Amino acid sequence: MVWGIQSVIGFLVDWWQRDRIRISPTTGRLLSLRKNHRILLLERLFDVQAVQTLGPDDLIVYTLNSDGESATLKIKRDDDGRVLEAWLDWFGHCEPVFDDDVVVLSSFP
Repeated sequence: MVWGIQSVIGFLVDWWQRDRIRISPTTGRLLSLRKNHRILLLERLFDVQAVQTLGPDDLIVYTLNSDGESATLKIKRDDDGRVLEAWLDWFGHCEPVFDDDVVVLSSFP
């Protein structure tokens, strides 16, 4: 019986000390945005007005609104559906965007 407990403890210690693949809790956040979400993106408040998927490249385009001004968030996905790159186009200025840059605050009516 003691040998069995030592084996279990050894297994748990070995498991705990091994490197494991970890995924950030923010992974995929950009792809989960929906119409009527209110988001904080790059320290700016936006309302998601529309969501479109375009072309064979799986480009997702979000139309955003902030204080009456329009912006576009474009996300390019890979074949597995993960974000390859994303950028915010606002006032003709493009900024790269990452999953960690967006916080979903709420939905508006």
